[in-house]
Amino acid sequence: GVSTAAATISVICFAEEIAPAVQWLTFPCLLVAICCAALAANRQKGIQFYIKQAAQSVEGRVPPQCWVTGRRWWIIPTAIAVAMPLDLPRRFTIACAVLATEIGVMMSSSFTQLAAAEFYAARAQRVWARSSAWAQEASTESRALPLNSAVAIINTLLATALVVFDTPINPLFPIIGFVVCYQALQSSRVAADNSEKSKIEASEIQAIGTAAPPFLDRAVATENLSQGDQNPSLSAVKYVNVRSSMMDDILPNLKDKLEAEGRNTDSLFEALALGREEVTWPTFREFFMKFDTSLTNGQIERLWLVFDKNLSGGISRQELADILGRGEKTRSNLGWSNIKRAFGRLVRRIMRLFDEKKADDYYEPSPANRAVDGVQASLSELRLSVRSSEKDWLRTGAVVAVSSTAAVLAPWVLSELLTEVLLPIVGAVLVVFSVSSEADARRSIAGSKVWASELNEIASTQEELLAVGALYKARLLALTGLAVAVGITCITLEEPFSFLLVFPRLAFLQTGLQIGMIIFQAVLASWCVGRLLTVIEWTKRVRAKVTAGANNFYDEESPRTWFRGKRRGVGAFKRLLTLGAMAPVIFLSIYPLGTHFAKRAVASTACGALIVATVLYLAEYVTSRAEIAQAARMRTFAMSDCFCASAEQQGAILPLVSAASIACAGLVTFLTEVNPVYASALTVLQAIAWIVASRKAVASKFESEAALKVNLNTMSPRVDAGKDPVRRFKRFILN
Repeated sequence: GVSTAAATISVICFAEEIAPAVQWLTFPCLLVAICCAALAANRQKGIQFYIKQAAQSVEGRVPPQCWVTGRRWWIIPTAIAVAMPLDLPRRFTIACAVLATEIGVMMSSSFTQLAAAEFYAARAQRVWARSSAWAQEASTESRALPLNSAVAIINTLLATALVVFDTPINPLFPIIGFVVCYQALQSSRVAADNSEKSKIEASEIQAIGTAAPPFLDRAVATENLSQGDQNPSLSAVKYVNVRSSMMDDILPNLKDKLEAEGRNTDSLFEALALGREEVTWPTFREFFMKFDTSLTNGQIERLWLVFDKNLSGGISRQELADILGRGEKTRSNLGWSNIKRAFGRLVRRIMRLFDEKKADDYYEPSPANRAVDGVQASLSELRLSVRSSEKDWLRTGAVVAVSSTAAVLAPWVLSELLTEVLLPIVGAVLVVFSVSSEADARRSIAGSKVWASELNEIASTQEELLAVGALYKARLLALTGLAVAVGITCITLEEPFSFLLVFPRLAFLQTGLQIGMIIFQAVLASWCVGRLLTVIEWTKRVRAKVTAGANNFYDEESPRTWFRGKRRGVGAFKRLLTLGAMAPVIFLSIYPLGTHFAKRAVASTACGALIVATVLYLAEYVTSRAEIAQAARMRTFAMSDCFCASAEQQGAILPLVSAASIACAGLVTFLTEVNPVYASALTVLQAIAWIVASRKAVASKFESEAALKVNLNTMSPRVDAGKDPVRRFKRFILN
């Protein structure tokens, strides 16, 4: 920025008719530009060092270094600019422009290397998510082992306690032990297989495994897709704008129903929105549950993701029209009334700049506070949207209450023989209930972590796509500086070369140089537009709908292929748009015909610089939109991970409760032979342990179920990001 300002000041110094002494201010501007270039070259070395360390830490390939800083040859273009056959102020101006361009090249190279490092970090995060998913699947199977162990221990205790009695259930204990052992071995084998898959996924941190992760199988089952519809060797989850087969079945029926009732998209939106600007999830779910009773809740969730393209937590009229077709009101939005409303909003925003700030505005929460409040509101909404069933708990609690009551009364009511049989059985039943609560809670927690891993991989893949788009966008920084430098150079060449006073026949050299700059600027503008279209294509993938369907083409591109020159271009139709960028540059070099060619060259190159700068702005804009979409998905992962951590916290005491319950069962079996009264009292402790375990298990399931609902209730807080900058600008104008 400082170097660009110095170049701009130097242009003003000789372009305006001012005192000759002022023109020599271009020399200190040149010194400022040289210092800025030297500082940028020095800082770039530090940037390259840290990027190299970051890439190597995740087993990524170190990006190539910038060619500008090699052996300090960046001084050579400056020396050539100073040697131009012009007066010294113009030479210094060209040198300032060249230095500003070189700084832009350094920035472009730094952003390119940063994008490559971000890609490798995102790929490592994505591999970790897949590996974590398989690890959680292994954990899901291993969570059944504590229950099997408890059943085996209780089976052994009961067999030991009842061995002195000739009961008909004694032959069942070996069979139960064999069944428990077989089930444990089977769970152990499945867990070992999943653990091996987790190791394979994490073996190479930059390579995506060929096996489909467990959450992809879940998504395929939800969308009624076949296994042939997925290609996990390319990507675990596809990010495309295609509809699943479920949509192909529902949409025609919905359109036919609307036509039969004489309704259109607008009437459907007004019926679902209920006076709001967007359709909310409860209304959407209720409508489709009535429309097709065969739809499951998971399928309706996928339908919601289809309609809610921008992941804003609501379906607008435009989004509904994109799926079902436009109605009259939707088509009228593109008409003259919409233009008038847009103009009115623009005028109101401009007038708002000059509004007085009210006293209440000083006490408004900051955007950061409002964002935190929005997250907390989303968490509260998620917890309220989950309803845990208490029927099973009450039913099991009744059994526990009856069992513990019978055990307490047994020494006083039943005979000694029946008491010695009943107390170990009650202790065993209570242990099974407690350990079963732990196993169910742990399974639900592992399932929610698998879903969190899916959200993590989605966000990581979006970050990969953003990094690839950033690789294409980074070059636009250097090209913008180059276009500005060409424009400034053309301004300095408006006056004839000094040697033309002696050799006027060589004027064609200056004219040819101006023509060359016009051609170069036209080609540069066209090439930048093509690069912009490529950036838009990659950012569209980030903002696209998430689906598990794979009946599409997914182009895999990474920094390794990018740096080798195997870069993705644009299609034949889009090449027409790139060629169209040359038209303004060429037109201004010809028209108006009566003007001197040097002035037309200045206008033409300035127009080319404007086109390139506009392309850079548009690239930054579309990238920012994609970053918002990626941040929204990362927010969903953070919320899901938060619920998983809360579920882990709720269930942290469960292993202790299960161990205490097992220990009490052993004491009950031992004390039954010594003092049945003391043994019956221990069953009360077991009942209390079950109450603690069951309530903590219900809380863990509650949080785990909330983690599975995160993808539906992640409404981004509507924070006015431009409020503070506008106020700062207003204060700058008024003060």
